[in-house]
Amino acid sequence: MKHRFIKRFRFTRVIFFTLKILLRYISLFFIRHFVPNFVYSKILKSVNLATSKKIRNYFFRLQGTYIKVGQFLSVIGNIFAPEITKYLKDLQDKVPPRPFQEILPTFLHEWGASPFEILEDFNFVPIASASLGQVYTANYKGEKVAVKVLYPEIKQIIEKDLNILKSVLGLIEFFFPGLDYGILYNEFADMILKEIDFNYEKTNIKRLRQLFSEEPDVIIPKYIDELSIGNILVTQFIEGCKIDEIDKMKEYRLDSKEIAKNLLDVYFKMIFKHGFFHSDPHPGNLIVTPEGKLGIIDFGSADTISNDNITLIRKVLRAFLFKDLSMLVQHIEEIGFLKPSADKEEIEKIAYFFLQRMSAFEVKDYQRMTLNEIYKIYNLKIIGVKFQQLLKHLQIPRNYLFLGRTITILVGVVSKLDPEINILNLMIPHLRKFLLGKTEGLKSMLKEDLKKNIHYISQLPENVHKTMETINSGKIRVNLKEMKQEIRKIYVLGHQFIYTLLLIMLGSFSLIFHLNDKQGFSQIFAGGSFFFGFILLVSFIRNRKT
Repeated sequence: MKHRFIKRFRFTRVIFFTLKILLRYISLFFIRHFVPNFVYSKILKSVNLATSKKIRNYFFRLQGTYIKVGQFLSVIGNIFAPEITKYLKDLQDKVPPRPFQEILPTFLHEWGASPFEILEDFNFVPIASASLGQVYTANYKGEKVAVKVLYPEIKQIIEKDLNILKSVLGLIEFFFPGLDYGILYNEFADMILKEIDFNYEKTNIKRLRQLFSEEPDVIIPKYIDELSIGNILVTQFIEGCKIDEIDKMKEYRLDSKEIAKNLLDVYFKMIFKHGFFHSDPHPGNLIVTPEGKLGIIDFGSADTISNDNITLIRKVLRAFLFKDLSMLVQHIEEIGFLKPSADKEEIEKIAYFFLQRMSAFEVKDYQRMTLNEIYKIYNLKIIGVKFQQLLKHLQIPRNYLFLGRTITILVGVVSKLDPEINILNLMIPHLRKFLLGKTEGLKSMLKEDLKKNIHYISQLPENVHKTMETINSGKIRVNLKEMKQEIRKIYVLGHQFIYTLLLIMLGSFSLIFHLNDKQGFSQIFAGGSFFFGFILLVSFIRNRKT
């Protein structure tokens, strides 16, 4: 069949495809040393766009798990350049449907009959096709329903593809270390396994229906228990349009700005009030009814913020509001964002930079800024810190990856509905309640911080006195001569490391081209390798006494 999941040599094909992509970026590593920065930026952007399109097309051919991989990458795009995720976004809504003949065996296996025998007006043309299954419409006992069906053999395919993906990430990590690929893999594997577990989805539906039972403007569709068996889930159908269909909302005479506010209000309640949220709010899962109500569908992706994490987040926010750098770093470490090897002084420096920048602007200033302008303001290069350096200190705790992913998608959705929306103003009432907690009062919080500040102030004269005594006693000495020698050593070793790296890399490329009968290129890279080898030898001779 055209859309058969299991194909021979799937592992080999994916590995070779990954190597081809990696080779592009390895070659860019050398190009950047020979061209101006503005030229390199254009080349990098062009390569990113071409790579994004290539990955999208390849994932469409592989289908199944890989479409889900593309969707996952497209919504954690803050890790990548925007060009990388441009075409991957097509994987959210443009998955080609599969013939009904491929889906029918699932109905026969789960129900013991075809859908035409059990449902009324069953439409065999799907209204939605996704990476893991398809959705059909029908009537059941006089009510319109949505019938969600997993693809045959999808569970076995996911198991095989996850093993392949682990190998691919190992390969990427070898060439581009820095990110915690293990956490990304674990989160993705956990996400996709939950999405094919309809019992898990039914539990999420039941919980959210209970939490929003007194919210008339929010629709969480009920599921039909007697039909929701195994790989089939049948739910109430919500009439309306996708939340990004603004023209359709105009036909309904609805204000897209009000819809955006309602959407944010619902999600802020999920996150800050209930600690349980639907974590896949892309437009295909958000329905606006003709009456202006918000319908949410597809609950295979949901997450919980534990009470312990809520307490830690409150502590981080309080430290942030009171600009207490040491406590801020301490609580960030407790949450799990810092690696054990992280340099806390460096993190405090970065935190101070962000606090100073945020203090310089009001909320209304950010509303007028483009994302590019905000990026320039918070560019860490201003304080001499590269993004790669930051990655050495930070890691993404499993509990927070989906929260960040959800917020990223949500911001993208509401910005299309209302480009001028002030998200911070809408969030502040929810954040204030969250910050104080259900059992804590403002008085207790202020009392705690007042006691801490009084303690700091009372210790200040004594600390200053001790410091002055130490300086006067001569116990603090700075040997400038020795410091200059150490700086010289670091400078020389740094250059020798770069020469060695270029020697090895150019030699490797020379060998690769030689083995592929590209003797001209092989000789060029061999010459480059010899050149840096000669410079390295000269450096060793000149600095042997250093």
